[in-house]
Amino acid sequence: MKYLFLLVCLTGMHLYVSAQDPESYEKVYVKTYLETSHTDFNKALKIADSLYEHSETETYKVRSLMLTASLYEQAVDLSRAVEYAEKAKDIIFQTDNYNWQARVAGFLSTQYRLLKLYKKSSEHADKAMAAARQISNPELANVNMGMMYQEQACVARDQKQYRKMIELAHNAQKHFNLGRKNLDFFTAGNEEFIGEAHIGLKQYDSALVHFQKGLKALEKMPENFVTGFIMTGIATSYIELGKLDEAKRYLDSAQAMVDHSNNLQLKLEVYEAVKKYASKVKDVEKINQAQQVQDTIRTEMTVRKNAFLNQTVNGLETNYKKEAKQGSYKNILILAALIILAGTMTYVVVTKRQQKARFRKVLARLKEREEHRLALAAQAVPAVEVHQFAEPIPAVGEEGQKEPDGPMMTPETMQKLLQSLDEFEAGTLFTDRNMSLSYLATHINTNTKYLSRVINQHKQKDFNGYINELRVNYIIVQLNSDPVWRKYKISTLADEAGFSSHSKFATVFKSITGLSPSLFIQYLEKEVQS
Repeated sequence: MKYLFLLVCLTGMHLYVSAQDPESYEKVYVKTYLETSHTDFNKALKIADSLYEHSETETYKVRSLMLTASLYEQAVDLSRAVEYAEKAKDIIFQTDNYNWQARVAGFLSTQYRLLKLYKKSSEHADKAMAAARQISNPELANVNMGMMYQEQACVARDQKQYRKMIELAHNAQKHFNLGRKNLDFFTAGNEEFIGEAHIGLKQYDSALVHFQKGLKALEKMPENFVTGFIMTGIATSYIELGKLDEAKRYLDSAQAMVDHSNNLQLKLEVYEAVKKYASKVKDVEKINQAQQVQDTIRTEMTVRKNAFLNQTVNGLETNYKKEAKQGSYKNILILAALIILAGTMTYVVVTKRQQKARFRKVLARLKEREEHRLALAAQAVPAVEVHQFAEPIPAVGEEGQKEPDGPMMTPETMQKLLQSLDEFEAGTLFTDRNMSLSYLATHINTNTKYLSRVINQHKQKDFNGYINELRVNYIIVQLNSDPVWRKYKISTLADEAGFSSHSKFATVFKSITGLSPSLFIQYLEKEVQS
């Protein structure tokens, strides 16, 4: 869950804390976590650091370290989050404060799961559960058990077991009710979690019920990131139900929140909802803008996750130097593997981002081409085609043009040829496998020299490149407008376009769009579904 174990920041003070003023500390702590972190992330970090410097007991130090860790988790800087939580673990496991042992271990279990280090995640989950069982205070024990049930629900969500996720969340709520500490905040988070599960089950009316319960629980609390997640969930539910006016109201509020938030996961989900809404109202420009924001966020999240791996690599390198004299080569193998893994992850992210950019560029050009065609039709004048991948057609002067290697062509002749090519492009004759320069010249009643010259000058292509691009554009239009075409085999698409072979079509398609036909179809399917 987006804020699982961040809720640690709101629990009551432990009985052992007495060296400082609990009430003053608690006020600063809660305000920093709920309000300051949402409006001024750097200031929140400074306050957390100051709390640590002035802490007089181990428990205060651990709480301050966990506040910083929680802030970094909000920003998806998992390397820093783990770093501070591990420091807290080193301190708290030297004491008999089982409450905070459970919280710190539970937090680390979540971070390692997010990093897909499942063995370490499981180890810390076991430590958290063992510590929770030894807590003597019933309220604190129940709060910890509730959070452990939520962590199990997160695993169910990752596996898309939404019904199990709901069951575990209800179990968590039972413990939160018994714990009573900061019940409104825990309830709001849990209701958002259940609403998210109902969206996964496509039960949007049920999702709305739980999201509204979550908002009601937050009524007396300052606006915070949980509010943002709930409003995004409400907007998404209304979008799926086709109630776009209601969706826009909540979506605008959520988007206004993320403009001032450093919570990358919240931003990611808000802009996913923005894409869905824009798709419903057919706002292509807004879809592209939201996708660009998401790509930037995902890249940043990946970089931050890789920072943890790089930190691990540096630690292994240091250990290797110490153990080299004893002939230990184990660490260098792990080091190499992690370097390769980090490099591969970065390469995959960058490549996917570039592919998505190419895909959106193709769709944008397709839209421009269609708008241009409609504009020409509305003007009822001879159409001069602006080719999808070419510069605008140069203006033709009043006098005729004479090429150094050919006879003069009058402006009237050139204009007629351009109009004939425009009519040719509006049809499907270019998909004929017998299409050639002489074939087309005969079809439009001209000679091959004139035709070749016009194509070279005004289409910025030789004849083969011109025909191949028309064929690829034709296939893209069919794929975009008719879902049945997206089910065809690539060989069938090649045949429909007029190519002589599957491989020839795939090569030409990729050279024009930057994507293979199958990858383009995958992105198109995702675009339609979102």
